[in-house]
Amino acid sequence: MTTENKSTHSKRILLLGSTSFTGSHTLNSLKDRYSFRTVGRQADSVDRQFDVYNDDISALSKDLDWADVVVNCFSNGDVDSCEVNPRPSAQLNLDFPKALCDFQKKSDFHLVHFSSNAVYDGDNPLYSETSGHHPINTYGRLKSEADNYLKDNSAKLTLLRPITMYGQLLGEQRHNPFSFFFDRLQNNQDIVAVNDVLVNMLHVDVLTQCIEKVIDDSIYEEFNISGDDIVSRFGFVSEIKRHIPSSSSIVTETDSSGFKTAARRPLDTSFDNQKMKSLLGVHPISLSNSIEALVAGAISKSLTDDDIRKAA
Repeated sequence: MTTENKSTHSKRILLLGSTSFTGSHTLNSLKDRYSFRTVGRQADSVDRQFDVYNDDISALSKDLDWADVVVNCFSNGDVDSCEVNPRPSAQLNLDFPKALCDFQKKSDFHLVHFSSNAVYDGDNPLYSETSGHHPINTYGRLKSEADNYLKDNSAKLTLLRPITMYGQLLGEQRHNPFSFFFDRLQNNQDIVAVNDVLVNMLHVDVLTQCIEKVIDDSIYEEFNISGDDIVSRFGFVSEIKRHIPSSSSIVTETDSSGFKTAARRPLDTSFDNQKMKSLLGVHPISLSNSIEALVAGAISKSLTDDDIRKAA
């Protein structure tokens, strides 16, 4: 599984959580540019098997010493799971990043870590990198505490804060908003979506462009990463359906009070992404254009998969 680019100018990247949504897209997009070692829980899919819940970080010492850059994609992003099971969530979202930061003092690698829009309360958008943290759920609190610890203790830190992401699945990850709604629309299932929770959703390819830039230029900064178009889940699924005219799904809107969740959700955590654009030079394409391309790719893939199944 190791991807070794033999160029003497290639940086060595240790990718933690390489089979996650963010990790798989990072590896897929950047594997030809850098030398990668991958780490995760599935032994047959990674170079180094590692379980944050059961293994000590010392098991990664040789890999951390090898790396020029460590990209940490380990996270529990299930907000309700964090609310119901705060202790194991803290192990993954807070304790492990702190251990990485402490190990960095010996190995001197560049740490790229991911935060979340959940550090904000949703009452005063647009949120920039200088906005105060006021999380309203356990997930946001853990992410905020990790951010603060890393910023106080890491000498070589890039803190990337992606807002809600969407894109094609490259493996067995849990659904993101695009994959979830596309599947339901393709299967002509009716959908109820909220109209009062707003974000400027982020295509995952924009995030990988940002990762590439901060690695190439060794940029040690904090960035709020997002698209430009602010949209609700209802608006998002309606845009997908517009590109699937054959779907007979009925899409109904409701406010968030219609969904009972373990954790509170902030209503509008939309980002001010000017720092991303000005310092990294990364500019998102429109939501409509990105959805159109994703739908076309997903339909093409489903047709190819059908042909393979028929041939088998």
